[in-house]
Amino acid sequence: MIRLGTFGFTLCLLTLAARPLERRARAAKGHSNATKPRASFVPPGYACAWHDEFGGPAGLGQPRANVDAASWRFQELDVNGEAQVYTTKQCLARGDDWNTCVEDGRLRLQARAEAVDCARDGVCAPHFGERSHATARYTSARLMTKHDVHFSDGYVEFRVRLPDADRAGPPESGLWPAVWLLGETITEGPPPGDVKWPACGEIDLMEWSSSGGVSKQGWNAIWLGPGGTNACSAWPQGGNAACGPCPTSEGECVGAVAAGARYQMTGWRDFDHHAWHTYGFDWQNAGDDATDRMTYFIDGKKMGLLRLGAEQRAFKRDMFLTINLALGGTLGGPIQITDWSRANLDVDYVRWYRKGVPDACGLAAGDR
Repeated sequence: MIRLGTFGFTLCLLTLAARPLERRARAAKGHSNATKPRASFVPPGYACAWHDEFGGPAGLGQPRANVDAASWRFQELDVNGEAQVYTTKQCLARGDDWNTCVEDGRLRLQARAEAVDCARDGVCAPHFGERSHATARYTSARLMTKHDVHFSDGYVEFRVRLPDADRAGPPESGLWPAVWLLGETITEGPPPGDVKWPACGEIDLMEWSSSGGVSKQGWNAIWLGPGGTNACSAWPQGGNAACGPCPTSEGECVGAVAAGARYQMTGWRDFDHHAWHTYGFDWQNAGDDATDRMTYFIDGKKMGLLRLGAEQRAFKRDMFLTINLALGGTLGGPIQITDWSRANLDVDYVRWYRKGVPDACGLAAGDR
């Protein structure tokens, strides 16, 4: 979630270099009453190229651990008017004062109302020479896989429980989590990188906002074209209508640097944020001079499809993953959180599948 003019969308993720990674020990299959059994929706013909199970199926009481440093890096960045500082505070060494924790078979990003001074406290994440917060009244976490995990196509699937899920009724305003892709050549993050956002390309796989106490769910693709910054958007609000014709029968946007009707998914305002949901993104890269097909799924149901063509060359290159939980800003809205114990994003697993590659993950049959 990095800035998009006045609309403030997601940050840009690029190349994902595939390399062998040490795998965290997996717990035996099973589930507590706190979570429903996981269901994977991998399309036929794909094999797992990389994954992180965060200790195994959620809800089995796995002990605390740090994130896998072979895959994930921390990042601080001051964009979109966000109110938090992103820190490196992990639960394994900090008791209850942390923003990132692998525990109980899931990754948790925890937002907190606490004053932080980056020069004094030494807990702020690296900013790699980009604009960053010096102080803030809130802390949270942002993880990226730049230079460690990046691919140019495939099917990405992750299982998420959104913030404020335990609260009956609508969420409290001010929460803005996202899971998204950015071009590997982006200047932000660890070097090398020489392409500025949005020329690097950005794909928002899951972006949710509680602004105004309303659950709002959306997805988006952002790039730089001859006419400036362009976006294909399905946010209930926002986007710049740069996607061209979008037949309502298929919800299909044809990428073009010309204004056209913007398809907006029906039923996403007041999206049910209380349950675990499985998000999928099928990215079929057709090459520089052809049209990519990008299909979005929630819980195995097709939610929308983008077609991005030769003008959108940013999406022909490697991209990497980012997971973050922002507070306030252009999409998070006014921060009106009274119970910070619920201000967290939970991720059960993240998996990247590709066609024509051998299985590199060794997942159980039910999780493939």
